Amino acid sequence: MDVVIDAVDRDEPIRMQVSVAVTVAGLPIVEYLHASTVTWQRVPTVLGFSGGGVSGAMLAMLAEHLATHGIRLVSFDMPGHTPNGLLGPDTPPRALVSRANSAVRHRVSVAMIRRWQARSSRLEVLSHSAGVADVARLMGEHGADIDRFVICGCSIPSIGAMRHAARVAAAADSMPRIRLWNLIRTRQLHAGNASLMYGPPANRTISDGALARYECSEHFGVALSMLRSRLVLRQDWRARRVLLIGSAGDEIAPPDFITNAEHALRALGAVVRSEILSMQLPHAFLSFQAAAEPVAALVAGDDPPAFSG
Repeated sequence: MDVVIDAVDRDEPIRMQVSVAVTVAGLPIVEYLHASTVTWQRVPTVLGFSGGGVSGAMLAMLAEHLATHGIRLVSFDMPGHTPNGLLGPDTPPRALVSRANSAVRHRVSVAMIRRWQARSSRLEVLSHSAGVADVARLMGEHGADIDRFVICGCSIPSIGAMRHAARVAAAADSMPRIRLWNLIRTRQLHAGNASLMYGPPANRTISDGALARYECSEHFGVALSMLRSRLVLRQDWRARRVLLIGSAGDEIAPPDFITNAEHALRALGAVVRSEILSMQLPHAFLSFQAAAEPVAALVAGDDPPAFSG
């Protein structure tokens, strides 16, 4: 189905091809391709893992810019993350978030790797924020199949990093009260709000209402996984190629967190490069044209002038 995805910092929306691509554990998985790449055959492919509570729709801007480099970006929704009504009556319900635990997310990740590996001349994975937990779990089974890990807006998971994120969220008044009974009953946590994720209104051209369509709750297991550095550090990173990307304006994963992640992964034997976008864009910087363009150039192997590293 052809759909249009709202662009954050420009007026024209992004044309995407969206469909239920596979079923995993009885759950429908929604997939996103930029409209210009639908007929492409065996080409370089980036498989995009969006962060906690966020749909793969939020990588649409990056998909458009990667397409101009001849690179296909495929993103997808973990169960329950599809924007309300995006596929009409075929839209998987948001309530499926309650089933998107770590085991299910891993099965989805493996299914998407297998789906696109044979169709790609080169396969990379790109994660944003909590998506790092999903790509780290791929290391043992599929690490050798992945040409490069592009990790955006995330440090190494830890209690300290989560405490920092919680303080930033509290300062932005975006931490709804957590009710224990509701957590037990639904297995869901709130995943922030548009004000936290996208910064002040002066930095965007569409409303909070439009942005919020691409956010939902998150299975609490994702938040728990972000407390455990060993989830990432226990993996075999030897000789794995890693590109770390951050934004100077990201308060959730600030530049020094990205630098610390570079040191940690290099100590584990990874071949690491890190870049910090110089523009003052918030945590969801990949959704902004101002960031998507230089990030696409970095993934394509170019060196755009709009970043400092």
